[in-house]
Amino acid sequence: MIETEIDKLITKWQNKLHLSDWKIYYKFVNFKRADNYPQKGDIEVKAQAKTATILLKKDQPDIENTIVHELVHLILWDLDHYIEKQLLKNQKDKYFELLESTVANLTKALNTR
Repeated sequence: MIETEIDKLITKWQNKLHLSDWKIYYKFVNFKRADNYPQKGDIEVKAQAKTATILLKKDQPDIENTIVHELVHLILWDLDHYIEKQLLKNQKDKYFELLESTVANLTKALNTR
């Protein structure tokens, strides 16, 4: 997918998800995880500056779905970090599992495919 198409997808979903007041960028990265999970995306957020960078694996089959998934994480960002601060260390793995499941379900509900 060419860069102008990715920019258009980000703008499209940024508007649909009411994130127009954010500056959202993207960059391609090679994810290297110890557990060999085939990660497709991530998001880096600077909440006070209202900027975010979506990190994307290049040449994935449904990049739009990954963009939406990461933007849903952005919508939940403040809630996520508030809850994370309240959790005990031994509860965080379960919380992250539930968060990821919730974001995946919300992404499906948005019917990006």
